[in-house]
Amino acid sequence: MFPDTSIDLDAIADKLDRARRYENYVVACCPFHNDNRPSFFVYEDWARCESCQESMPTKKLLEHLNLLPISHKTAPNFKNPWTTWLRTKTLGDTLKFAWENGPSVYMRERGIDDKTQKNLGLGILENYITFPIRTRQNKIAGAIARAGDGRTGQKYIIPSGQDPHTLYCPSWKRVDRRKTIYITFGIIDAVSLYIMGAAAISTTCGMKMDISYLDSIRKQFIFIPDQGEEEAAQKFASKMGWRGKVMRTTYQYGLKDVNDVFLSDYRSDLQDVLDVRDCT
Repeated sequence: MFPDTSIDLDAIADKLDRARRYENYVVACCPFHNDNRPSFFVYEDWARCESCQESMPTKKLLEHLNLLPISHKTAPNFKNPWTTWLRTKTLGDTLKFAWENGPSVYMRERGIDDKTQKNLGLGILENYITFPIRTRQNKIAGAIARAGDGRTGQKYIIPSGQDPHTLYCPSWKRVDRRKTIYITFGIIDAVSLYIMGAAAISTTCGMKMDISYLDSIRKQFIFIPDQGEEEAAQKFASKMGWRGKVMRTTYQYGLKDVNDVFLSDYRSDLQDVLDVRDCT
């Protein structure tokens, strides 16, 4: 249900050259060949190189890097911050309190301006960025907390008992208006698309998705996966029949996801292919 907390992706990134940590994986230079361009992808369960094709379970990679899985008995236990927050407040009150503490400097650095943060209800609580999940009726249905700078381990955390297949949507009204809806495996990517005028939806636990949640929406869905996530996106899209497609995106050097493109000189190229027209 939740990511394997015995795998510390931050520690793995520290051991690899030119590593960059993303929501649920690391991209770095491959340790198994002379890799001048980062082509090694490390997920919580598997690692592979897109160049030399070396692949292995992530726990085997830990052995190669002289790292050990986090022992749940000897390491500090992971504590879900939502468990503490929700002892004294409802989910709605917690999110409101966090919203009043915002906006987030980190989100500004990712191109998410203060007005957008406020409009979407983003907040800050104990160095976590909070995202409310709303239903199409604008009711609170859940939440996500993203670990801020200085925190290691699990980056995105949901309240205990929350369905990991719950979807995050910046604007359900826009989903109703648009003919095309874009799906990402990262929340900040979805917010980036929202700022560009598109209708976007994101998974809340990486590449975990139950497509039946979208059965009532008979529209075109286009997945925009991060680099290295194309295969997973294609599997989901194929299950959706005529409604599912995958955008074939060739990321420029140093760019790995939608938010990277959003912050780059190539933003206009992505903007040009997005459907941002209102249905009339």
